[in-house]
Amino acid sequence: MNRLTVVVLLALVGLFACQEKVDVEADVEVIEKMAKEWDVAFQAGDVDALTAMYTDDAVTMSQEQATITGKEAISAAFAKQLEENTYINQQAPSKEVFVCGDWAFQVGTYSDEFISKASEDTVKITGRWMAVLKRQPDGLWKYFREMSNSDTPPAEVQ
Repeated sequence: MNRLTVVVLLALVGLFACQEKVDVEADVEVIEKMAKEWDVAFQAGDVDALTAMYTDDAVTMSQEQATITGKEAISAAFAKQLEENTYINQQAPSKEVFVCGDWAFQVGTYSDEFISKASEDTVKITGRWMAVLKRQPDGLWKYFREMSNSDTPPAEVQ
C-alpha cells in the first residue's frame, strides 16, 4: 500500500471510530415534541417555559425586526410580544427535522391570529420558520438559531 492509501484509511477509521452513536429517530421525535411544547407555552403566555427552550447564546431573526441575541433578550422579547397582543390562535408545526450528531435543523410553518391591544385590530399572519438546535451536555436539545418570515407580501413603496 502506498503512503496516501494508509493515511486515508487511518483517517476514515478515526472518523468513524470517534463518532458517537445517536438514535436519530428518537432525536427527531423529541425535537418534534419540543415544537408542540413551544406552541403550548406560547399560547399559555408562559415566557419562562419558552425561554428554557433556548441556549444562553441563542439568536432569533424575524422579518422586519432587529436580531435578538441571548436568552435574556429573547425572554424580554417574548414578554413584550405577549404583553402587547392577545393570542387567539398560534400554531407553528414542525414539518421537517434533520439530525446530524449534536446539531439538528428544523423547518416549519406558522399561523398566528391575535388582537393587538393598542389598536384592537384582529391580525392574522402565516409564514415559515427554520431553526438550528444544539444538543446540550445533559442530552437536551435547545434552540440555538431561529429565523422566521411572513407569507404576507411587503407593503408597496409609495
